[in-house]
Amino acid sequence: MPKKNAFKTGLLRQSEWSGFWKANANDPPMTGEEWDEKWESLNDWLGKQYNLEPIPVRKRQCYVVDDYAEPERMLQIEIEYLDIFTRAFLQYVQEWLRAKAPLWRVAIPTDDTDKNLVFVYPQGIRINPEAEADLDGFIERIKPAFQAAIKKARLAVGIEW
Repeated sequence: MPKKNAFKTGLLRQSEWSGFWKANANDPPMTGEEWDEKWESLNDWLGKQYNLEPIPVRKRQCYVVDDYAEPERMLQIEIEYLDIFTRAFLQYVQEWLRAKAPLWRVAIPTDDTDKNLVFVYPQGIRINPEAEADLDGFIERIKPAFQAAIKKARLAVGIEW
């Protein structure tokens, strides 16, 4: 079990470390104001190309989870429509990190396993060795499990499939 204030740095996969993460060892603690600012910034960035509004006529494609539960500089994107899960989408998120949040990372769950959790960093994309070796192949292979996870989440909150 990691020490209470233990952390790791670098481009980590979920399988390598599930504890506290920092971009650099000497990074100061994150503030709530910083988290709010980055959450809004990523929403604005994604909203330029993707629909984030949960309205009946225009179905929301994805959203940034509004849950300040972690002490680390990480945001999570939940995808609701699988057609946007592409290399271009991941690169768009990475572009935001490079331009607006170089000390942050973004998590994108794809199914119910840690093995396939996508971490987007300014310097790279980490999942698992097989997925990273063939990102386009991973995106295609994960779609059935990803679709099942989206369906399960929608049904859990009473949204018809």
